[in-house]
Amino acid sequence: MNAASNSGLMKPIGGMGRANLYRAFGASIRLDQYNTQPLLENATLSAEINENGNLSGNEQVTNYICDDVEYTYVTPSSEDAGLDFLATCLRTKDFNTVRIVVVCELENQAAKVLKELGKRSIGCLLVNVASKAIDSGILLWNDGLLNSVLVVCDAMLKHLSKIGNIKVNFLVHYTQTLPHIFQKRLQLLIPQPAEGTKVLVIKRKIENLVQQKTGEQKNETLDAQKQTIPTAGTAQNIQNSSENISSMSITLNTSSELDEMLPMGPIPNSEIQKVDVPTELDETHSTDPKILPLAPIPSSEIQKVDAPTELDETHSTDPKMVPIPNSEIQEVDAPAELDETHSIAKNKIEEVNALSVSGAKDSDGVNVKKASNNQQSSKAQNRPYSYTTFGIFTWSRTEQISCYSANDVPEFSPYMKEALRRQNIGQMRAKRVQRFAWRHAASGGSMCIIGNERIGKTWSYLPTLCQHIILKTPPRILDNTDRGPSCIIVCVNENEGDEIAQLCMGLLGPTRLDFVQVVKALSRNCIEEVAETMRKPCGILIATVDNLVKLYMLNGKTKSIFNPAALKCVAFDGIDSIWRGGRTHCQKIIYWILTVLRFEKGHSQLFVVGRLWIDSFMKPLMRELPDILLVFEDALEAAMFAGINFDFIVSKNYNGEIQKILAEKQMMKKRVVLACSGNIDVSALSKLLNTKSIDNLVIEQFDQKTNQLYKDWCKSHMSRVLVVAEDAIDKLRGGRIDFLVHYGYSNWPFFKAQFSIFYNNYLCGIEKFHGISVVVMRPSEFEQAWLFCDFMLKHSRHPPESFLTILNECRIYSDTSESRSDFPLCRMLKSYGNCIRHLCFFRHFLWDHETKPLDDAPTKGTIKFYVISSVNPAQTAVRLIEKATARYYMNTPLSYFGDKLRLHYESMLSHPRCTKPLINDVYVLKIHNLYQRVGITRIESADRIEVKQLDSGVEFYIVKQNELLICYEKFKDEPCEAYDLRITGLAPFNMERIWPDDAKKLVRHKFFNLPAKPNCVFTADINFGFLDLFFVENIYDSSGNDLNSFVLKHIPMYTDSGVHMRIQKCISEAQPSI
Repeated sequence: MNAASNSGLMKPIGGMGRANLYRAFGASIRLDQYNTQPLLENATLSAEINENGNLSGNEQVTNYICDDVEYTYVTPSSEDAGLDFLATCLRTKDFNTVRIVVVCELENQAAKVLKELGKRSIGCLLVNVASKAIDSGILLWNDGLLNSVLVVCDAMLKHLSKIGNIKVNFLVHYTQTLPHIFQKRLQLLIPQPAEGTKVLVIKRKIENLVQQKTGEQKNETLDAQKQTIPTAGTAQNIQNSSENISSMSITLNTSSELDEMLPMGPIPNSEIQKVDVPTELDETHSTDPKILPLAPIPSSEIQKVDAPTELDETHSTDPKMVPIPNSEIQEVDAPAELDETHSIAKNKIEEVNALSVSGAKDSDGVNVKKASNNQQSSKAQNRPYSYTTFGIFTWSRTEQISCYSANDVPEFSPYMKEALRRQNIGQMRAKRVQRFAWRHAASGGSMCIIGNERIGKTWSYLPTLCQHIILKTPPRILDNTDRGPSCIIVCVNENEGDEIAQLCMGLLGPTRLDFVQVVKALSRNCIEEVAETMRKPCGILIATVDNLVKLYMLNGKTKSIFNPAALKCVAFDGIDSIWRGGRTHCQKIIYWILTVLRFEKGHSQLFVVGRLWIDSFMKPLMRELPDILLVFEDALEAAMFAGINFDFIVSKNYNGEIQKILAEKQMMKKRVVLACSGNIDVSALSKLLNTKSIDNLVIEQFDQKTNQLYKDWCKSHMSRVLVVAEDAIDKLRGGRIDFLVHYGYSNWPFFKAQFSIFYNNYLCGIEKFHGISVVVMRPSEFEQAWLFCDFMLKHSRHPPESFLTILNECRIYSDTSESRSDFPLCRMLKSYGNCIRHLCFFRHFLWDHETKPLDDAPTKGTIKFYVISSVNPAQTAVRLIEKATARYYMNTPLSYFGDKLRLHYESMLSHPRCTKPLINDVYVLKIHNLYQRVGITRIESADRIEVKQLDSGVEFYIVKQNELLICYEKFKDEPCEAYDLRITGLAPFNMERIWPDDAKKLVRHKFFNLPAKPNCVFTADINFGFLDLFFVENIYDSSGNDLNSFVLKHIPMYTDSGVHMRIQKCISEAQPSI
């Protein structure tokens, strides 16, 4: 397909389509003075679609620009409408010059897209398997010899990126996937976006997915069409999108979720405006751009300066500050404090006073004179400083001075500034988190930065850290008694460590022969080599937390490899992932560095950056770091730090529940903000509240008029409900609020941004005004419920049971609509009575034959047993004492039967292999050099057969057919010896319910003492049995110590009290066997 054929499909634009184009063109003229690329092509596309009778303006189209990449988000009313939109969009492209890739989540979805686009006369090339023929076709496509659309699935992206330098000009995400998958696609397909690169994201609501899986799709589609946005609304969306982009006059900034990687959008301007800014500038810069949903990551750290110089000078004043008493710098606690991390703090800053002076005004409209007066007043009251400029929340015990670029940091040496210039970092405009962090870190202070991915967190501490190396290298080389690194960076894994090492090398310059600048301890087999290198002075040690513990254990055995006097910086990069994967190791490292280092200006520094605020990690540290700076780019994480409370409501009568809440709060004379996802919801809710005689104030967009309305609302004592669109919330800076009620949200980043309105409470003093977030959801909102439950668990809080019920009911509904009768039973359902995974491809209902207990299995009473293995803190493989232990083989206790089977198969010269595997059949498999019986639980193919241990454990393995040995009859008929014992309701803090490795090792070695304590008898009282599982309340050893208390003391966990009830419900609803 060439340009001529494409252009022949275009229609003349007129009517409402012409109006759309006119509005976009008008916006582009306003953009010209700030050198921002106009969105004319997308406006033309949207206008063409609206004129085309197929789509009727039912698609919500939003456009953004970041790093010369244009992002278009479309929310079609149905899947067919989305395919029509995509086909129309592709027809406008010249296939000779544009390389188009459509990415789907699954293989079958990619095949379907190929078929549907073919029906719409779009030529496609499907890449679903790795082969030489496919690779040759991709290379021809990349060279422009094949003019087709490349359709791929996520499983093929890594292979696609390895074929060669793939040139993608137009990337289409067929569905809006999870943030980390979205980011991975961009990194693999568009690692270095060029000017003119475009990305299209087709977002689909969960209601549309449910409709397609039922037989009511046609009726639902007709109803949906009645409620869709009219063509004029679509035109207004395009106009608003263009106007929003015109307000990008300061910087572009992004971030990313969950893990989690949720990108954010441009930096707000209104956060740094003054009251005396000229009217022309106010009108231009008063509207803050929307946060980008699943937005791109900028290819470089350099930021675009679009604002006039006069505006920069106007905004150069420091924001308002609020101090803290010196008495809050407390003494070092006992090491036991680090172990008590399972408790959840009710008040996140119980060790410090209120964050600001009562009655303080917002920092958006403060001039120099007022700021100076407030500083003197706040210092007199000796309270901490807090800032809400740049759209972030910053807290410190000392006064902070912001900067706008690396050149504004006097502590950076000329060499460091030049190195940053070569890396294109912060030359014209620093990232938001860097504006406070750079000066504070360079002056010798410690800090913690919490925010989304790719917002410049690592670059916030790296210049200071590398500058230490440059300054300390000459004297250390001349000292023959010196050893060890000057700085330590603790990273998540090997890949992250390699990336950080490359950044460090770029700042440190050419490699030195007399001094190792960067030492990497990232793999398992490198410890001895790294320890040998550290016997001499070195620069930066980059290590995973478990490897750093190993190096610490080697320190001093033969020769010291750490010199505390030379250690100036310790950084934890990705603390949420590090803490989640190795909490015990983190505690050891923190205790060590707090013991040997002094974290004050002029001594050592501690840098902590991550995606989540880890209260149990940071709370002990804050008392030891008197000069710590806290920077929150994520408003929801700031709310967790400040102690914002949550109320959860699930209701089918959504509007009725909202009315009830608002009427109740209004009677209580509370200040309530109702956050809506868009202007349509704002208008509809305002009318609804008026009919119910609930007085309200509406803010749809932020301008001078609404700004004054909001200030009047803040000053008044009236209890009017403030109804505001979510994209205007981050501009509202004024008085405190009592309740924030969430009336839906467009995506997770927008929902988190709504919590920025609580910044007002922090300025007013959070001990006095905490604030409450009221989260209301419909029973069908699976995605929203899952994201919030995941967020709660990551912060060691149990999610509301009503939200977990939403997840389970949506999962069961999905099973019935997709007919998963042939699928294996979900193991999470077996263990907890529900499934809360985001995606699960197993069955979530029981057949009646599955409700019967195992033959000869104990169902009630006390049992005594030996422990075969500890799978995790909640799961233990046991053997009853009636089956005595004959011997230990490879640390595995064997009964007389197990030892007999082992000897029989070891003595055979040849073993009969399995030729026709069957479900539930018994075979023999060699696991860890031990022959043992296994049962087949699932057969995917001859190369993927799932089996479960029967005698020497209860774990599952994936094996090949030729690995299975025929089990002779004399061994086959013996009953299973291993029982799967579960502590009822014991669960870790994650949605996958997977226990971290350090928790497993702790229980295995410290409670069960495996394998050092053979033949130890344990006891437990069986609560109930289900399938091959036996649920107990607790496990006791011979000394009376119980497992529950041990886990509660040492491991973050929670107890789900509804497990027994949910399993009984599953049994009662079992379906007849087919």
